[in-house]
Amino acid sequence: MKIDKTFEYEEKDLIDFGMSSFWHKRGKFLIIISTIFALVILTLFIIQGKLEKLELMLLLIYTCIVILTPLLIYLQMKKSYKTSKVFQQEQNFIISSEGVMGKSSIGESSFSWDMFHEIIIYKKLIAFYISARQAYILPKRCLDVNEYEDIKEFLLTSYNTKIKVKQSRFF
Repeated sequence: MKIDKTFEYEEKDLIDFGMSSFWHKRGKFLIIISTIFALVILTLFIIQGKLEKLELMLLLIYTCIVILTPLLIYLQMKKSYKTSKVFQQEQNFIISSEGVMGKSSIGESSFSWDMFHEIIIYKKLIAFYISARQAYILPKRCLDVNEYEDIKEFLLTSYNTKIKVKQSRFF
């Protein structure tokens, strides 16, 4: 298998990556904590008939977690796209049985499969993580259906035992 793709990132690609990565890695925890806060606030309101300072503070924390966190991720990804020369240049990805090579006018990098920390197949992109916080992203929109399915099958069958290859269920 060898897939050679040249493309340019769009602002939406980075926003999709930021949101997908956040919800995939921290989403379950966020939902559990948010639900607990909501239940505590609702219970206290039912028992007391009004909200005290503590409940208002919990409501504020809940609002920050549920609304502000995704908003901040959105704004951060938007800013990253606008300020980074890397994201605004033509990219070339070559995916083969040896690994992944990325090229742009700034430089090139090459990674064998065993160098990846994990690979996550999101709904709108594939993220090749070289560390827990750094990834190369390949937007799904750049691939035709057959290429996407070939990469997905290749990753899930060939390298799932050597490196963590996950398929995100929600994002």
